[in-house]
Amino acid sequence: MKRFACILSVCALCFLLLETACTIQSNPVTTRPSSTTAADSEEFAFCWYALQVLFIYQSRLPADPYVYSTPASLYASVDDPYTKYWEPAQAETLLTQLTTQTGGIGIYIDSASSGYLVKQVFKNSPGEKAGLRAGDTLREANGKSLAGISVSTARTYLGGDIGDTVSLTVDRQGTILTIHVVLGIYLAPSVFVDSLDSNTAYIALTQFSDETNDPLGSSGEFSAALDSTQWARYTVFDLRENTGGAVTQCISITSQFVPVNTVIINTQERDVDSLRPYGYTQNSKYVAGTGQKALTRRFEVLVDHWTASASEILVNCLRERRSSTIRIVGTQTYGKGSGWTYSPTPKNGLVTITKLLLIPVIDSVYNHVGITPDIVVDSASDALKVALSDIGSGGLGKRLAYSDPSNWVARMRTQMPKRAKFPMCIVR
Repeated sequence: MKRFACILSVCALCFLLLETACTIQSNPVTTRPSSTTAADSEEFAFCWYALQVLFIYQSRLPADPYVYSTPASLYASVDDPYTKYWEPAQAETLLTQLTTQTGGIGIYIDSASSGYLVKQVFKNSPGEKAGLRAGDTLREANGKSLAGISVSTARTYLGGDIGDTVSLTVDRQGTILTIHVVLGIYLAPSVFVDSLDSNTAYIALTQFSDETNDPLGSSGEFSAALDSTQWARYTVFDLRENTGGAVTQCISITSQFVPVNTVIINTQERDVDSLRPYGYTQNSKYVAGTGQKALTRRFEVLVDHWTASASEILVNCLRERRSSTIRIVGTQTYGKGSGWTYSPTPKNGLVTITKLLLIPVIDSVYNHVGITPDIVVDSASDALKVALSDIGSGGLGKRLAYSDPSNWVARMRTQMPKRAKFPMCIVR
């Protein structure tokens, strides 16, 4: 029952550190040099304890941590790219990347003859607050015509600094309006939906996040996307450039594809409780909960080199459990078969620590290797076109002819919020 252990381990860490502070200070190995300030001692002791408790590669821990002068150098010594000490400013940036927070107007647009059509206004965005609606046509931005210009140019006209005002000339069913939008910070969607033709839906998932513009996060968005595309005989599910995110969100989304109680992935992980305050390693597993909205649907799943971590949990499970009705198309995935957790430090920094290893139920371990798609696409080809060709040729069943969607998808993807390429499988 995979449970609340992941989040409890982080929350319990601060409490257990207080409980065992006397033990830490009485251990000769953990005695700081006298020249170090009390504040630094507290920060270093916390970081060292967190590493002892949660780090999955216990054999890499230094015998004497205090040969290192800072938490950053201590964490660098264990030679793991996801185990790191983050200074307060860096910590703030990282935490922002775990959400879909971005800035701007908060709309999804597509070109029209007289400007740009608003296809979606994101919830609680500056655009929604200013009164923009789906179906509006944007004709001008600050007096500049939006007709006949590229998406990148339109984004420039509609952009600016946070706090700037963009004055829009809007055609709403023949009525011309002027709407002033103050650019601001908002939570964007992580799921984007549209149709490719009368038989084929398109769903793009950009990350697995607890904090999106849906109260349930990415899993809530994905559930709604499945509801809105029930009409589709086939669905293209785009996981390209999805570098991962929260494991809990991934398991909820994966549960839509497989029966309840299906083992999705096995794990070897570190955990902690009050009886064993220095942590322990155990074998566990993640199993599918309720959902199953995609259980009988046919999918072409697009992947690339940046499909990583939580995305690879999903892709691996689909390959193991749904190979007859789901085809994986693209290039070799990233190969991150591990997950990390994080905890704030006493001095407002942050530690990230690799605490679990992911072990497929049937297939081989893909850590540092990646997952090979069912249909491998070379770098010069478009995975979307290949997927649609596979559908049309009978790979997932015969379907009607389609119009080329490549340009539309490319325009759509340019509007998706971007984040740093930092593969993450976060355990909270």
